[in-house]
Amino acid sequence: MKMINKTRWNTAALKRFVMAGLLAEGADHKKYLVTVKETHTKRTHGRAYYGLVAHNDDLLFRAYGWHYAIELRLPRCIVNWEQTAQVLIHEIGHTLGVHHCDMMGWWDIAVPWAADVAPNEWADKKRFKSHVDSDDT
Repeated sequence: MKMINKTRWNTAALKRFVMAGLLAEGADHKKYLVTVKETHTKRTHGRAYYGLVAHNDDLLFRAYGWHYAIELRLPRCIVNWEQTAQVLIHEIGHTLGVHHCDMMGWWDIAVPWAADVAPNEWADKKRFKSHVDSDDT
């Protein structure tokens, strides 16, 4: 998984959280590009493509081994990590080809693993700048 972190949260902690969600759903984590950003709303939002990504730079995207893209937008201040896990699982479902008419609401998704891996550490950085994780684990 490749992670692009544009938040104040620690990248390694976010990566552990997302990895737990991918593993819980049986998704091949090596094929995911996950971008995490901040939002000014009070709840987490997500976006994902259905199935394989139809990306403008599709060849470049696939050349790096990524096939699926997810974007999560976290509240700037207080993050409800259970809700974030539910949104993450919902978005993973989309990458696996599931449409809204075939899935339960994200608010009904059970995420017993979320509390154990919820990030609790800010990044050790004085500036607010994007951090791209180069480890493809």
